[in-house]
Amino acid sequence: MNPHASRRGSVVGQAEAGQMPGGGRGEGRRVRDEGGPSAANAMTRRSFVTCSALMAGVLAGISGCSDGSKTDKKTKFFHRCPSWPAPGSPKTPVWPVSFPGFQSTLSLSGSWLIGGGSDQAIWLREARTGRLRWRKVAEKVVDLPNGGDLRHPYVTVASKGQILAGGGDGYLADEVTALCAADGKQMWRQRIPGGGVGEIYASGEFVFVGTSEKVFALSAQTGKMRWQLEVPETARLSMHGDMLICTHTGVEPFGVMGLDRETGKVRWHEKFSDASSVEVAVLDDMVHIVVARFAEELQESGARVFVTALGEVCTLLADSGRLRWRQAAMLTTGSLGKEGFLYMQTDDQLVALRSGTGEVAWVVQFSELDGNSQLEIHDEILFATRSNLSGHEPSLRALDPVTGEERWRAKDEKLSTIMPGPPGMILANPEGDKVFAIDTMGGEEIWSSPLRGPVRAVSGDAIYCHDGEEISVYDVTTGDPFYG
Repeated sequence: MNPHASRRGSVVGQAEAGQMPGGGRGEGRRVRDEGGPSAANAMTRRSFVTCSALMAGVLAGISGCSDGSKTDKKTKFFHRCPSWPAPGSPKTPVWPVSFPGFQSTLSLSGSWLIGGGSDQAIWLREARTGRLRWRKVAEKVVDLPNGGDLRHPYVTVASKGQILAGGGDGYLADEVTALCAADGKQMWRQRIPGGGVGEIYASGEFVFVGTSEKVFALSAQTGKMRWQLEVPETARLSMHGDMLICTHTGVEPFGVMGLDRETGKVRWHEKFSDASSVEVAVLDDMVHIVVARFAEELQESGARVFVTALGEVCTLLADSGRLRWRQAAMLTTGSLGKEGFLYMQTDDQLVALRSGTGEVAWVVQFSELDGNSQLEIHDEILFATRSNLSGHEPSLRALDPVTGEERWRAKDEKLSTIMPGPPGMILANPEGDKVFAIDTMGGEEIWSSPLRGPVRAVSGDAIYCHDGEEISVYDVTTGDPFYG
């Protein structure tokens, strides 16, 4: 058992503003996307809206999808797939909206909110108003235990006018499907041998799928299988140039691989024996790998406890896997890479290394960390929280990320977990019944409000929450219900 398993994991490689943070294993894994509505798609939408305004009644029965290769003779008007829906006229928000599903299936992409409920259907809503644009009913509803409730929901991700979904224990358990974001029509469907889809990562012309046994590369346009590679328990996928970075942590030894995205050929593979966790940050042209190890120790009382053992930081050149530098240290979990620095934790210190050389930039004695700190950078400030999991008084420190100088400190249980908000604000206690908006410059409270459900995302002037039954949206400036 990992003694730090209850703490929040690495925040390296956070999703961009407006995307949903990933859930735990019980609620599906993280999903990531690249891209949004393009200029070309915007022009298509404008054309479609113009035609709709002139012939609204005629289009009701003849509009549809086209891949752009040819025009259906029976369809006078069409949009190209993949594409995003045509922007609608401003309407009154309808929040809150019913959503009896898992929060990990929610995905926010630009102006659109995507989700998949416990009814195994997939839908798209306007992120601003909550109005439903389309709902794709499950092709078949798989009978599930415990009254038909999903224990492991499928993964959803939006990318370049496509909605990708797969995995879970419903009808998509052993496949990935692509829906056109404009109307929800299916573009393609691909069976994944062995099932166990844990991660979907879209990049350019590829859709990469990680399972408990393999990594698959699919064509984003057709779903055709491009290649597959046996990789035990894929934990994370990311991209650097033409290199797919794959982290695997299910079977010893844990490791990180660099794969040619076109062929799946392994360019390099770094393995770590007896690792308890492996965290990866890709900065500039380097892959930084932070490895923590814990060992069981027998106490005088006869009890066995886990203690921090010797870990390491390994930095490789992303294209070749050649070692740039390596350092051994007594590391705990929870690292962060940002703008030329790696921030790591030991049992009693917060350490900043220069990412290019491994040189120590600064060290802050932080005896109360005890491996339970969350690290975030927002407004060019490094925030380090301390939970009360190990009997310490909870607190939040704001540090200069370059020098380690403390700017302010606050001690309060509500500050033990945080989420970046808009400029000038962080949200504290985002998983709790009452959320606090904190000024990043001085630590003062801006507002506090009981929100319905954990915060899932902050985008623009809206906070999105989900309590398992409904999605509620609040004004980020006041904490009041959002009415547009």
